[in-house]
Amino acid sequence: MKSENEEFVEQVNNAVRQHFQELDKTPKEIEVREWYEHIYDAFASIYPSVRLDRSSTIDSLVNSYCAELAITKRLGFAYSDEQTHPWLNETKDEIDWFYWNRYKQYLLRTKKWAPAAVRSVEDDTRNVLDLMANPMAGNAFERRGLVVASVQSGKTANYIGLICRAADAGYRIIIVMAGVHNVLRNQTQRRLEDGFTGRNIIENDKIEPVGVGKDVTNRWPISCTSRDADFNKARATALKGIQTLNTNEPWLFVIKKNSNSLKQVYEWLNCNANENDQLLLIDDEADNASINGKYKKEKRNDEPTRINGQIRNILNFFSRCCYVGYTATPFANILIDPDLDTEKYGRDLFPSSFIYTLEESSDYFGATKVFDDADGLRAECWCKEKFELRAGIA
Repeated sequence: MKSENEEFVEQVNNAVRQHFQELDKTPKEIEVREWYEHIYDAFASIYPSVRLDRSSTIDSLVNSYCAELAITKRLGFAYSDEQTHPWLNETKDEIDWFYWNRYKQYLLRTKKWAPAAVRSVEDDTRNVLDLMANPMAGNAFERRGLVVASVQSGKTANYIGLICRAADAGYRIIIVMAGVHNVLRNQTQRRLEDGFTGRNIIENDKIEPVGVGKDVTNRWPISCTSRDADFNKARATALKGIQTLNTNEPWLFVIKKNSNSLKQVYEWLNCNANENDQLLLIDDEADNASINGKYKKEKRNDEPTRINGQIRNILNFFSRCCYVGYTATPFANILIDPDLDTEKYGRDLFPSSFIYTLEESSDYFGATKVFDDADGLRAECWCKEKFELRAGIA
């Protein structure tokens, strides 16, 4: 239980941050200090028994908040094919950004992210969504994209934001392939519960509000997996007969990238989904296990690796689908045969539609800081060259 001093400091801090978040601009240090002093004095009358040194407490709060405000992050940049037609500017006023706004406030208020960092996620996810197809346009589409970012630089936070935006825009089925191990799938499930679904399914299917669900509880995505359970045969049986077209909210599957999970998802979709449902498939660590390691140019029509074939089967089931891979090491993805398209499995996973590169924030400490080589080849230059060459643009 928090002491009265701790509760007082938290209330002051939250009030000041909320004020500047609503202004949606980066304040100067003198403005931050003035507001902390104003709010501190206002709250002091509510907490008369608080015993704190006013000057040092305000100094600490101002220094901490200004350090966060100093974090900057450049906007990412994209390479796209000729079939990419930006659509958000024409439709953004028609979209209710419920899930995105809820996630945005969670990052600001609960996770205490710097406003500039949240604004960067907002802009990057908007740009990636704009590279995907408009799910409500009515026409068939098949998009393949790749988002490239540095190791431990916020890929998960970014694709949770993208999922929120995609759900708001009209994508009805969202599948996240969260690595090949249980621990990573469980971790991703927790992150998506906090940032998107707002609910943790506990024993006997009881619901515990978490993350975004603690404040806004009137809408819930349909989560087909839990922290303890991947999408398995028992879960598929429990959801048997529930048609996706009969629900208003999006469906979420967070699965391991293994053949059994993919098989169960594919079979359930065949029985319960409609081919006209809009699918977003997120492939975390897209260079791991998703690539067809059995590919040989002279034997293009041979059976692919099991996981690669099952991913393509799921995509091939839908007439409106978008595959977005996330990785820090895109080299294997770029070298996928861009022309491979078989009758049984459809197109391979080459990111023929777009590649979007996320920039590092100013406080990111990675390999470049340690092993900087000013004359070296930047990853985005290599990606651009290979994408244009293999997509037939160059």
